[in-house]
Amino acid sequence: GTMDPYTEAILSISYNIFVILSSFLGDTTILLASIKYNAFTFNKTMVALMQHLAVCDLITSCMNTIELIVDLTEWGELQELWIFYYVVGEHVHVFSIYSSIFLTAALTTIKLLTIKYPFRARLWTKSKGHLVCAIIWVLSLLNYGLPIMYSEFIDSSRVSLDVTERWNM
Repeated sequence: GTMDPYTEAILSISYNIFVILSSFLGDTTILLASIKYNAFTFNKTMVALMQHLAVCDLITSCMNTIELIVDLTEWGELQELWIFYYVVGEHVHVFSIYSSIFLTAALTTIKLLTIKYPFRARLWTKSKGHLVCAIIWVLSLLNYGLPIMYSEFIDSSRVSLDVTERWNM
């Protein structure tokens, strides 16, 4: 059968609170351990990538929290939060997801290169890792931002961005 809407809402809220709390706890632990205590002894480039992934996850968790609050409230109750989320928050949320995907791919690549070239990997520094991450953040911004800017600035009456419409010509 179907679940009672009240029970479904309670389960959804409970699940989201668990995910948000575990994300904040895990990410802040990673950041604190790697920045303040220098606790990770493996490749410094991987440590930098892990730090950036933790920041991405914190951004995503914050945006998930705001989205959950927005979904649970009416328009008049938290009007400023609604406006923030739908004007800025959605874009930040998706951008952080793009960045997370690229950073995860980079982390996997760095792990492979570390195994393949163990002696060269010892020369990789944390600053090189942060440079790689900066490039990834910019590529993520371009990958997500350019299509949005493109669609915003093109006159939709002259140019159609709908691929299926072009195929029907």
